[in-house]
Amino acid sequence: MAIQVPVGPVNYSLAIQPGWCELDGEKCFGLCDRDNLEILISGAAPPAKRLTTAWHEIVHAWMAELAPGSYAQALEEEGVCDIVGLAMAHMDARLIARLHLYMTRGIEATDVLMIRGCREVVPVISTTIE
Repeated sequence: MAIQVPVGPVNYSLAIQPGWCELDGEKCFGLCDRDNLEILISGAAPPAKRLTTAWHEIVHAWMAELAPGSYAQALEEEGVCDIVGLAMAHMDARLIARLHLYMTRGIEATDVLMIRGCREVVPVISTTIE
């Protein structure tokens, strides 16, 4: 299952890949494929690392959409903070909760219930009954 993550005018597909991701023959925790609008996260990474890697790759996607070819300018501190702010503003709390469940627990929820006073979100799993 992949989660669709809004990045400016497009959606990136974010998924956990079994094993390690590879870039130029080297193992890595995640990849952002700008050409195919896809983010892959290594299933071999521990859950907390998968979550931080997902955010890292989402920022790469935003940088590609906002400043294609001009990474030097986008890498300045204020530019990176602006990109993270934009990324967070384009995601509602339910999408963020779904990403958290998927990255840290491997639960592929189609939606979540968020209950006041409850510290955990409740995953909603959609199934088709034939």
